[in-house]
Amino acid sequence: NLDGALLKALNMANVNVVVATLKLMDVDQIFDGPLKASNVVLLMLMQQLSTELNTDALLKLQLIKRAGLTINRSDPSISNHYQHILNTVLENLEEARPNFQE
Repeated sequence: NLDGALLKALNMANVNVVVATLKLMDVDQIFDGPLKASNVVLLMLMQQLSTELNTDALLKLQLIKRAGLTINRSDPSISNHYQHILNTVLENLEEARPNFQE
């Protein structure tokens, strides 16, 4: 179960574990198809991936973008937390931005 595997990794609160888990998966299935991740998992994924962008930055940024485009922000299961977490993700991205400028 895709959500179960991702939740297990996300609940460890270790972004390296999350990335390692993602690298073992067909990432397209997370965002599309009958087994795609729930909106809760997508929101958690965006939040955790944005916390540390020093390693695997390109992969993390691509996944954050895809999650942001895929997530249904009107889903009642995330509606109370969506804006706060999105603001946190944006703050994390803004803090990391100098690392990516030439």
